[in-house]
Amino acid sequence: MKSAAGRINFLLLIQGVAFSCLSMVVLALIMALFTYVSPWQYTDPVLRIANYISILAGSVYVGTKLKQRLWFHGMLLGVIFLVIMTLLRADLKLILQWFWLKQLVIVSVIGVLGSLCGGILQR
Repeated sequence: MKSAAGRINFLLLIQGVAFSCLSMVVLALIMALFTYVSPWQYTDPVLRIANYISILAGSVYVGTKLKQRLWFHGMLLGVIFLVIMTLLRADLKLILQWFWLKQLVIVSVIGVLGSLCGGILQR
């Protein structure tokens, strides 16, 4: 029989993904406002950084709520968030490209680091 500590907390994972999506919306609105009032134009690296920040925020949130398997939940959060963003782009050919696989590794590492930082903040 598996203990409760070995299970994936799906409800908290969904909350973390929702928190990441909400933070991405807030960051997108800030960038849109900044683009509107200034001559600055956003670029792909800026959008990627905003994605990374939103994944970091969601994984820190998940890390502060959990006691065990922080790294696994953070990694899952990053992967789920990347898949959702890919589905929103409606371009499934991206999954077969090397760039998407690199992003998968990057968001997994960011999710792990964020959830571990959240665990440290919890204690």
